[in-house]
Amino acid sequence: MRRLISRGLLAIVLSTRLSASTLDAAEPLADLKPKIDALVAPLIDNKVVVGLVVGIRRGDEEIFFPYGKIELGKDAPPTPDAIYEIGSITKAFTGVLLADESLRNGLDLNTVVVDALLKDEAKPKAPAENPITLAHLATHTSGLPRLPDNLKPKDVTNPYADYTAADAYAFFTAHQPKRDPGEYEYSNYGMGLLGQLLADRAGKSYDELVQERICEPLGMTETRQTLTPEMQSRLAPPHDGDLQRGKNWHFDALVGAGGLRSNARDMLKFAAAMLADDDRDVTKAFQLAGEPREKIPGGLGIGLAWHLARDGSTRWHNGQTGGYSSYVASLPQQQVAVAVLCNTATDLTTILGEKVAQTALGMEVDPPKVREVVDVPVETLEKYVGSYSLNFFMKFTVTLDGDRLKVKLTGQDAFPIYPSSPTEFFYRIVDAQITFVLDDKGEVTKLILHQNGVDQEAPRQK
Repeated sequence: MRRLISRGLLAIVLSTRLSASTLDAAEPLADLKPKIDALVAPLIDNKVVVGLVVGIRRGDEEIFFPYGKIELGKDAPPTPDAIYEIGSITKAFTGVLLADESLRNGLDLNTVVVDALLKDEAKPKAPAENPITLAHLATHTSGLPRLPDNLKPKDVTNPYADYTAADAYAFFTAHQPKRDPGEYEYSNYGMGLLGQLLADRAGKSYDELVQERICEPLGMTETRQTLTPEMQSRLAPPHDGDLQRGKNWHFDALVGAGGLRSNARDMLKFAAAMLADDDRDVTKAFQLAGEPREKIPGGLGIGLAWHLARDGSTRWHNGQTGGYSSYVASLPQQQVAVAVLCNTATDLTTILGEKVAQTALGMEVDPPKVREVVDVPVETLEKYVGSYSLNFFMKFTVTLDGDRLKVKLTGQDAFPIYPSSPTEFFYRIVDAQITFVLDDKGEVTKLILHQNGVDQEAPRQK
C-alpha cells in the first residue's frame, strides 16, 4: 500500500506509454530473458532490492523469471510460488468486487455511501449537500483523506493492525469534508471503507468475499488475507528501502485498501483476467471495473480502482507496504499481462514493471535508472534537521537517524532519503527528490521537492 501519497507531492501514479504494435511476429517469451535480465540487473547489482519475480503472459503463453535472493544472507532465489504482500493492488480487487456486486445484485454505483451503511450509528446526522457515492470511493474522488485521523497505531511498523470497522465508520460519521467530491485524490481510507461496506453487505469478511467472487472463479488458490500455515512458510521476508529486515503488515478493517497477499502465479492470473472475453460473471466484473470513469492528472484515467495509462487501454495498479512492492498491468489490445512482486519496499518495482510490459510488446527500452549514493559527513546532514513549511496545513520534518536523514510529511510516515550530492537527496520508495538550499552564509533556508516535473518549495521554519 502506498504510504507517501498526496497528489502533487509523492506519487501514486506513474505514466505508462505502451505501443499498440502487432505481436504477430513476436519472439517467444523465453527469448525475452536476456532483455528482462538487463532490466533487472541495476536493481540487483546496486543492492536496491533483495529479490523479485517477474511474470509475463502473452496470448496463451506465460513465463516467470526469478531474480536475487528470497532473503539476505541466504543463497536461495525466490520462486513463482513465494508469497508477497501486494499492498495497494488489493484496491483493484475491491474495484472488481464493487463491479461484481453491481452486476450480480443491482447495486447502483451512484449509491450514496450514507445509504449503503448498514449501521444507523455509522450514518452522519447531517447529510452533506453533495454526498459521497460508492463510485467516488472507487475512483479516489470522494474528497476523503488519504488516511483517517483516528488511525493511531500502537505499533507504527504495523500501522493497520488495530484499526477496526467501528473505527472506520466512526471517522466517516464525524468527518467534516473540506471540499465536495469530484476531484481525484488518492485515499487509502476511502478504498478501505468501500471494501468494508461490500463485505458487510455480503455478510462475509473481505477475505471470504474475495475468495468467493474472484479467486475461486479464476483458479487463484494462493491469494488471501490470512495465510495458511503452509503458505506462511513460503512468505518472502520483508525488507525496507535500506534492505533492513522489515515487518509484515496485518489488517483488521481497511483490508480492501492493501491487506491481501499472493504469489506471482496468482497475480498473473489476476492481471490476465482483464484480457478475457467470455460470459463468466467474473469476466464481466473485470470488464466493468476497467471501464474509464474519471480523468486524473498527467493524462491518465481511472476505472473502478484500476488506473488507465496514457494509451487509454492499459489497466494497471501497483502497491507497497513496509517491506514489499508490486505491480500488475493488463494490455487487452495486445493480450499481454505482467506481474512483478518484490520483497523490498521501493518504487522502482513499478518502473521495472512498466519496462517489462514494454519489452513484452517488442519495444526497446533502457533499464531503470538507479541513483548512486555518495558519502556526506554527519556534520553536514545535521544542518538539514528541522521543519520546513509546505503550506499552512503541511510541513516536512527532517530528522537524523544515525547517518541517515529521514523526512516526514504531515500525516505520513517518516522515510529515509539518500544523498546524491551534499545538498541533493532522493527517495527510494518513490520517484521523488529533495534539494536543500543554502544562503551565502551556508545556512539552510528551504528545501525543494522535485516530483513529476513539479518543484515545490518549503521554507525552513525558525
